[in-house]
Amino acid sequence: MRCTTGSSREVWTITESAKCASALAGRRVCIIRNTSVEYDKRTREIARLLAGNGAEVTVLAVDVEGRRPDLGEGVELRQAGPGEPSRHPWRPLRIARNLLRSRRQHRLLVAEARGTGADVFHCMNVDTLLQGFLAARGRPVVYDSREHFATTGSYRRRRRWWWLLKERLLVPRCAAVLTVSQPIAEDLARRYSIPTPTVIYNGCEACVASAEPVHRPMRFLHLGKLFFDRHVDEMVLAMIALRGRAILTVQGWGDAERSLRELVAEQDFDDTVRLAGPCPPQEVVACASAHDVGLMNIKPETRNLEWSAGNKLFEYMAAGLAVLVPGFPVMREIVEKADCGLLFEPLGVTELVERMTWLVEHPDEVERMKRNALAAAAEYSWEAQSPKLVSVYEKALGRDSHGRENG
Repeated sequence: MRCTTGSSREVWTITESAKCASALAGRRVCIIRNTSVEYDKRTREIARLLAGNGAEVTVLAVDVEGRRPDLGEGVELRQAGPGEPSRHPWRPLRIARNLLRSRRQHRLLVAEARGTGADVFHCMNVDTLLQGFLAARGRPVVYDSREHFATTGSYRRRRRWWWLLKERLLVPRCAAVLTVSQPIAEDLARRYSIPTPTVIYNGCEACVASAEPVHRPMRFLHLGKLFFDRHVDEMVLAMIALRGRAILTVQGWGDAERSLRELVAEQDFDDTVRLAGPCPPQEVVACASAHDVGLMNIKPETRNLEWSAGNKLFEYMAAGLAVLVPGFPVMREIVEKADCGLLFEPLGVTELVERMTWLVEHPDEVERMKRNALAAAAEYSWEAQSPKLVSVYEKALGRDSHGRENG
């Protein structure tokens, strides 16, 4: 690794020597993503990693015009969609327009993917799996199951039925399957009678050079999307007991932002809780490093959440932060192995207050956890994931779109 500057902190990034020559040299890869890649870390990092190993990578995504991130040398980003969805106030017309948009988007994605002439097609999530197979026409398909779609979210029964039908019909034909945690990998293997998928953690490309000393007041951070299922409101309410002894920064965007701002105003938390917009993806680790403890407060509402290994956990560790996260299986294993934070049962504000208060009262322990987190971050970095991903692709390139070995 080498040291470069990001935001106001120095960060360590993967060097060229960490990238190796492989069977990917000169091969063309098409990554298909059905939404924007602006804040999609996994798509960006996989694309750069493949390009760093000699592949010519094209990312097809539905992007917001004027907000097209630079994915790096060897990666081309193409718009592959009919623009923003309709927001017409009359519901029947809005539904009709969005249905036509969805069908047009399907055709555009397939046509654009075919036009890349790729040797292998990487489908990000189940909603691009069918397009990938239609575009591949006999060439290998890699399925990246970033969620456990059998249990994720509160989606309508018809949509979930369609997702699972696509998985059942197409996953056994994939040249390779990737996912984000071992429990999800094992369930996919059992559910579809396939070899256990390869786990590629959503680690970071960079980490800070050193963890900062513990601040007074102690600085807590919630980083990421502000959705209601992240229960950020409980983090804000926990700060009532810590006013004057700690500061909470909530950095991100999402549907819950308005209600969070109202809650902060209601509690007169101007000096205790800071709401900040998202920072550029390449600066996330450096921005996070100015804090002491990274928070997550998801609840075991679905298997998908319970089996998760969230991006934020790895970003906090790379930033040199202690962590306070739910004691779900994957996160428990990582945190206990690294001894980099506390686990809790996500049952409400009382549990959060108890753990956050302990951390505030034990700054020496927090400082030790911060150092441990940074020391363990390299194990989950993209540099560490690189050999697994390259190996998957080398095997996939020897298979067709039925999962059979060529020749």
